Amino acid sequence: MALGEARRDGISIDAGVVARASEYVRGQINRVSDVASPSDPNQKAFLRAALSASGGGDSALTPARALFEQYRSKLTNWGRAYLVLAMADAGVAKHDAQVRALLNDIAAATIPSSNGNHWED
Repeated sequence: MALGEARRDGISIDAGVVARASEYVRGQINRVSDVASPSDPNQKAFLRAALSASGGGDSALTPARALFEQYRSKLTNWGRAYLVLAMADAGVAKHDAQVRALLNDIAAATIPSSNGNHWED
């Protein structure tokens, strides 16, 4: 995420640094999991957002769409938000059906209170 923020701020980053960081993040996304320690779809959404933000997420859109299709119901609000960020950084338009569905899910989970709106997770 920090590499993506630096890139957005116009800071030049060595391509080798982005490549090594991206390889590490891809390894975390694709690590072996089993029934005893299943992978967390929210963490995958965060890592996808980090890859997309840094520019190291070659073909980031297809895995982000797959994450939406496979885990939409299991994502928490913060996972949904990171998936929206991943898709936005991958170039998906804000009127895309999957982006709209995620934003609608987030909006539907909003809990209003006298101090403002919030989410429990």
